[in-house]
Amino acid sequence: MTRDVTNISLNHLLISSEIDIDFKMILEDYRACFSGHKVRVTTNYNRISQFDVVFSENQLPHLMGWEKVKIRGVSLHRQ
Repeated sequence: MTRDVTNISLNHLLISSEIDIDFKMILEDYRACFSGHKVRVTTNYNRISQFDVVFSENQLPHLMGWEKVKIRGVSLHRQ
């Protein structure tokens, strides 16, 4: 099943620069627009012709790259 993305409403949060970053708004937008939804990606690669991506609330820190944030030179990434 394909979806015509030209008809998708763009009511979600748009960030144009660093000044626009508000982490609470990002979390609220992710919860409203992505969390609990699934997208099917179709590729032209024979071994993986399609796969599903499921968005869940606990994935936001990973998607934002927060596990790579460093404080005073100490990585927050679990090793």
